[in-house]
Amino acid sequence: MAKMTGHKESNEQEFQGQVVSRLNAEISKRSLGLDIATQEKPQKTTGKRSDLIVWIDRPATIAFLAIELKTPTTPINDPTFFKDALEKGRHWKAKYFALWNMRDFELYETTNPPHNPVPSDAIRKSTHPLALSHVEDWLKPNFKKDLHAQAIEIFDAAVVHSVSGLGHQHAIDPDIFVARLTESIGQLRTIFYKDLKRASGTDRKLRKRLKQIAAEQGFEGFVDDIDYAIAGQIGYRYIGQILFYFALRRKIPTLKEIEIGPKDALPAALKPYWDEVRRYDYEALFKPEPIEALVPVAKEAQTILRGLILQLGAYDWASLTDDVLGSIFEHLIPRGQQILLGQFYTPRPVADLLVASTIDGERPFVLDPGCGSGTFLMSAYAYLAHVANLSHKELLSIIWGFDVSPFAAELAVINLYRQDMAEYENFPRINVGNFFARNSKETLDFPAPQQASGMKKVPIPIPTFDSIVGNPPTCAHKTKMILILNTERSCSKQP
Repeated sequence: MAKMTGHKESNEQEFQGQVVSRLNAEISKRSLGLDIATQEKPQKTTGKRSDLIVWIDRPATIAFLAIELKTPTTPINDPTFFKDALEKGRHWKAKYFALWNMRDFELYETTNPPHNPVPSDAIRKSTHPLALSHVEDWLKPNFKKDLHAQAIEIFDAAVVHSVSGLGHQHAIDPDIFVARLTESIGQLRTIFYKDLKRASGTDRKLRKRLKQIAAEQGFEGFVDDIDYAIAGQIGYRYIGQILFYFALRRKIPTLKEIEIGPKDALPAALKPYWDEVRRYDYEALFKPEPIEALVPVAKEAQTILRGLILQLGAYDWASLTDDVLGSIFEHLIPRGQQILLGQFYTPRPVADLLVASTIDGERPFVLDPGCGSGTFLMSAYAYLAHVANLSHKELLSIIWGFDVSPFAAELAVINLYRQDMAEYENFPRINVGNFFARNSKETLDFPAPQQASGMKKVPIPIPTFDSIVGNPPTCAHKTKMILILNTERSCSKQP
């Protein structure tokens, strides 16, 4: 390739070598069952360029992905471009093949003759073309970064399609699905923990704030590392929000598909989607909370979140049954992780016994003022569903929970929501905040009865509660609980 004025000399081979290095870095840090990415000299394929191949097993020549790379001057819809890419995919017997001209890309499953895929068969196409004009543009720092991100986007799309089994109509295995989510959570926790440690080491205000959060949530002195617990909460909160949004789209088709561009910063780019959900409700999950702003979301964490959104977007959510989704939510947080997250849960049998001994009446208003993940609320739900034969919507209107922890309140919402995921008007009465700072005359906004359009909410007064259940996390809260139980049993500020 001739040297061009104003550009450093480079060529496709050099750029392809950079892509191979980037893909191998991804393969080495993930457990994907892939071997290596290489540049392979063509044998019987068309063209003279080396082929970029991602291998399942290089010694056994079992290929996963073949990428046909062209310069930016080759249109993505060039028939010869497509023909070359398909032939190389078939030659290497790769499961997938991709066309990439450093501006746009298209990814396909490799088919056997006589069937040839057409553009509508594409698994994924680029949504944000890059503004490159020459192959040498990859040497510019801004383009180099974007091209690396686009290479990973192609790679991720093939991986996600492969593991989801969508091409073969495989059912989603909840255990495998949860394992993948848990892996993402673990990666996020590691990043947030490192950033919290570094920032709090030099920022006294942040260190004070972390201790304040631990004290408010009642786990100061109960966990070995406050930073580790809070980092885990942040990671779980982001994952829970994304997962819950995808689940809601099954019931609310007007919610938009999440589309995040390579230059869109997270979590800011998710705010319009979360705000749309909040028109319906689910404030405890999607309202911005201070815990999310303790440290910026690093680029590495943003990459993990992008990959998760891409992965979840590859599933056919409409085909998932409510019991599968319920199982996924139920097992999202392993029991062994709960204390490490600063959450202490009452065993369900104990909660069931206390609820059965406390709740009285056919339609009582029930409160847990420090609900945590909602163990007592779920016990109350099950008990009243049995003895009073109330519907899911009726039960959610009389079971109320408060918690100072956004993370715990998020879990409580999910746990009540999943009790009947087929119900459209599914709005748990969970509020993030200190119950003891509330007043019986205050109101909270919730969707109106018979109103599920998301266009209107009405102020609902905090009711006088007939039964109060729960496991207060601190002695101070426990003292206040006794005062309430022994006096008016209503929601009021305590002196």
